[in-house]
Amino acid sequence: MSGIILRKTIKAAGQKILAVHKKIEGEIPDFSGWKDKKVVVVWSTISYNFRHQRPQEWADRLAADGYLVIYIENEFLTVEREKKLPPFRIEAKKKNLWLLTLGSDWNYFIYTQTPTDLSSRVIKKSWEHFLTATNLKLDSNEVTHLVQQPFWMNFTWLGENERSTLIGECFDWHKGFALKAKKLDQLEERMALKANKVVVSAHFLRAWMREKGVEPNKIFTITNGVNYENFASLNFKKNEGKIIGYCGAIEEWMDGKIIASLAQKYPHQEIRLIGKNNNPLISKLAKRYANIKLRGEISFMRVPEEINKFDVCLIPFEMNKLTEATSPVKFFEYLALGKPVVSTNLRELQTYQKVCYLAKSRDDFISQVDKALNEEKYDKIDQLQNMRKAIAKENSWTNKFTQLKKIIEQ
Repeated sequence: MSGIILRKTIKAAGQKILAVHKKIEGEIPDFSGWKDKKVVVVWSTISYNFRHQRPQEWADRLAADGYLVIYIENEFLTVEREKKLPPFRIEAKKKNLWLLTLGSDWNYFIYTQTPTDLSSRVIKKSWEHFLTATNLKLDSNEVTHLVQQPFWMNFTWLGENERSTLIGECFDWHKGFALKAKKLDQLEERMALKANKVVVSAHFLRAWMREKGVEPNKIFTITNGVNYENFASLNFKKNEGKIIGYCGAIEEWMDGKIIASLAQKYPHQEIRLIGKNNNPLISKLAKRYANIKLRGEISFMRVPEEINKFDVCLIPFEMNKLTEATSPVKFFEYLALGKPVVSTNLRELQTYQKVCYLAKSRDDFISQVDKALNEEKYDKIDQLQNMRKAIAKENSWTNKFTQLKKIIEQ
């Protein structure tokens, strides 16, 4: 959604399995040299090795900037019973960036499940075991806990007895997902109220935090961004009117009726949908209409070249609170190549209506695609394309990280 797509199935989630006999897996680093230095612990919402999104952007850039980054994975090493020294796994990903998997008696699916008291004790002991084994003294460092998933707020000990700052980060309106936990809203409220600062990715989420009682001076808005440099190196591919495309996750919030209408209206154009498809209706439509092509998920580095093949770029989302809270990464990716973008009337995009086509209804969406397909006839098309690229550059992840770093250090 707003940069975060959840993995809906994970291996062994909700199963008790004896996965680890060793106290620790892998080589143990020694962090004793990090005394009085800056540490960021990312309590993540997705695995680092999953689809590259906002959490990985922050982790990579913090590490490159000299922070020691401990990225907590969203799965657990499981043990049969409570041990004095529950296992953990630590893996070096790149300079200053370490992936940490904690131990638990249960491999929780953190988007829907809540840990028992026993699990909380095991996870806490695993965390303490990691700190002791690696000589990481959080009470003698400037520590920031960046909490990106409400699940972690089950652990009331988080950040205690440390020189630490707790920053809660909210990317999505979790209540809008079909897959949600009953306690998620309560945990997110706890995160917001306990946090020293709260970072949100959309104005809707800022307003929602205010409703929860968070003081306005604690809330900071950082919308999503784009790796502008990866796109700027490509030459603009001239519109040939052949490919109407979308690149991103294909989830329940994609409006299938819009996709069907496009296939009917433009039988000689390809409706190219790139991304993992978790929407059953889209699968049915692809079988019904020969011009709807599902290309599957592609690597992060291939995204610019594939988007550059599009003549018109789509954001065909349903209009609801979930999408109202969305800051679409793909919008800035499309703009970085100067491409025409047709989207439903998302709140976060209304600021940019001079450089894109916002549709107020499904019928209007088709009309806006017509305009986008013919925009090369405009006298000032070069100026329009340059405006799009300038907006994308302004919204680069480089600039977004500057905002985050300021929030961490102030």
